[in-house]
Amino acid sequence: MSLPPVVAIDNGGGNCKVGMAGQPTPTRVFPNASAKPKGERQTLIADLLADTKEVSQLQLKRPFDRGYLCNLELQREIWSRAVRTVLRRTPSECGLLLTEPLFNFDEIRADTQKVLQGGVRRINLGGKAMTNYLKELVSYRYVLSYVNAARSPHRREFVLPDGVHNLRGYLRDPKEWSAKVESIKQAVREAESLEEKKRLAAQLEADQVLVLNNERFMVPELLFHPDDIGLHQAGVAEAVVQAVTATHPALAPLLYSNVVLTGGVTSCPGFKERFTAELRALVPDDHQLNVFQPPDPALFAWEGMSMFGSSYLYNSVAVTKAQYEESGSWAAHRHYS
Repeated sequence: MSLPPVVAIDNGGGNCKVGMAGQPTPTRVFPNASAKPKGERQTLIADLLADTKEVSQLQLKRPFDRGYLCNLELQREIWSRAVRTVLRRTPSECGLLLTEPLFNFDEIRADTQKVLQGGVRRINLGGKAMTNYLKELVSYRYVLSYVNAARSPHRREFVLPDGVHNLRGYLRDPKEWSAKVESIKQAVREAESLEEKKRLAAQLEADQVLVLNNERFMVPELLFHPDDIGLHQAGVAEAVVQAVTATHPALAPLLYSNVVLTGGVTSCPGFKERFTAELRALVPDDHQLNVFQPPDPALFAWEGMSMFGSSYLYNSVAVTKAQYEESGSWAAHRHYS
C-alpha cells in the first residue's frame, strides 16, 4: 500500500519552512506574516511577502505573539497558500507534519497535540523583546558617550533601505566601505567621460546608516542573562541544565554528550563558543560535553521532519481525519499518550 504524500511545515514565529517529506531541503522558506503596503489595499502574504522588493513602507502583521500562535485566521491563510500555491497540493490528499511551540496552550493546540514528557524548559524571550531592547539602546545614545567608538574593531554599519537604490538594507564593515570609497574616488578621477564620472559618483551618495557598536553584543546577551531586561528566569545555558536535571539521573551523561543547537538565533557569530563555555561551567566535571551545530540551524528542525515524514513511522503515529472528526483534538492526545 503506497503512503500518501506528507506535507512538512516548520511553523516558526519568524519564518515558515514548507516542503514535502523526503526532500533534502524545504521547497520554500518565507516570512510567517502578512503585510500591507502603506496606502494600498493589496495584502502580501507568505511567498508574496518574501518576493517583494520594497519593504520600508510595509505594515507587518504576524500570527505569532511572544512565541505562541494567537491569530489562527491569519495562520490558516498562510498555510493554505503554502500548500495550495507553493507546493501545488490538495490538502485532503496529503498527510501533515507540523511543529508547534513548547508548552503550547490547550486552547491554541488545534489540529495536532503532542504530550511532552521528561525535561523541557522554555525561555520566554524572542525577537520582539530583543528588537525593543535594541531600540531602547539606540535611543540612549544622546545620553551615553562612546569612547573611541569609531576605532572599535566591532563597529558595524547597517545601511537602512531608502526605497530606491537600497530596497532591503544590509550590514557593512566600515573599514571595507572606506576602502571601497577610496577606490571609487580614484576611478572618478581617472574617468574620461562626464557620464562615467556621474555613474561612479552616484555610488557615493549618502546612505541612512545605523551604527552598531556594543549593541551587537548587549542584545544577544539577553539569551544568557534575561534579567538584564527584568525577566527573572534562567538563561539558555541554565535552562539546559534544569531540563537535564529534570530527567532520570542515568540519562544525564547521554544528554550532555548530545546537545544540538537549532533555530536561526544560534547562527549568530560566536554563539556556539559562548554557549559551550557557559554550559561547561555548569555541567559536572565527570560528564563529557558535546555541542553540535548543524550547517544551517534554521532548517535543521525541518530536515528532521522531512526524514520522519517519509519513513514508515509516520503512519504509525498519524491521526486520520476520521479519528479527528470522531473525537476531536482528544484523539491526538489519546494517541500520543
